[in-house]
Amino acid sequence: MAPIWKWTVLLLLSSISFAQQSSPVQGEQISSTVFLYKVTPEYPKPAKRHRIQGKGVLQAVIGKDGHIRELTPISGPDELIPSAVKAVRQWVYQPFVWQGNIVEVDTQITVTFTLGK
Repeated sequence: MAPIWKWTVLLLLSSISFAQQSSPVQGEQISSTVFLYKVTPEYPKPAKRHRIQGKGVLQAVIGKDGHIRELTPISGPDELIPSAVKAVRQWVYQPFVWQGNIVEVDTQITVTFTLGK
């Protein structure tokens, strides 16, 4: 039986920075995002039971090694945020390269929880 919910992730590369640079570079200047490891968020049972849906928006700093260094919830239903945070903390990205340098990325990640019909 197929799951009765689905989730999607939007990674908005808002800016990147690295030690030699004082002001961040806009995220549009980075190429694509490649995941090396990604954990699917669990839909919390109480949220399913109460048919709570929505987007959890998280502010993230992705280190030069591709691991999440900092993760802060910005908005979203309180019932869904812990699951989004727990999963995203485990994600690993291919390191981001800008102008030939591996860089740290400051970004927003949106995890969308949607119940099926």
